[in-house]
Amino acid sequence: YVFIPTLGFSIIISYLLQDYPVIFAFLVGLYMMKTLFYLPAFNDQTSFYLDNAIQFDGFEVPVGNLGVVYANRGLHYKALDTWLECAKANPDYDVALYNIYAFFKKMGQLEEGKQYLKRARDSKICHFPKLWNDEYNELEKVLSRKKVYDLLQMRFNDAIGRNDFNQAHLIKNEIE
Repeated sequence: YVFIPTLGFSIIISYLLQDYPVIFAFLVGLYMMKTLFYLPAFNDQTSFYLDNAIQFDGFEVPVGNLGVVYANRGLHYKALDTWLECAKANPDYDVALYNIYAFFKKMGQLEEGKQYLKRARDSKICHFPKLWNDEYNELEKVLSRKKVYDLLQMRFNDAIGRNDFNQAHLIKNEIE
């Protein structure tokens, strides 16, 4: 998006400065120095998004993308910290909230993640309302089944602890 306008701007500047080669050379040198200075930001995704997060302080998108890069590298808790920072910068940024939910889901902590999925779904601007609403409804079903399962598991353990194997067998059949 920037290449064509930059090319056009360079042609106009070249034309206007054709009679002033020293000024032209100085400006080209400055442009080259800035380019060389900025190139390390493109070494890898981490450098790129970290640089963007620093340059656009308070803007949640590069910070959220940095969290995705961390997650892809296996740095899940660092990714979580980054997404929490992102959600703090903009409490209505649904993508970061969903990523936090996905982290908790991956860790098996569905109750903790539920609040973030709800916030993502209810954000002012929701990128995937149908998808996230369906996922929230499915999560509700899973959590309600989990409560029943946990209660049966507790009753099963209690029956085993009392050596009431007949009751434990009945509860086991209920669980299955």
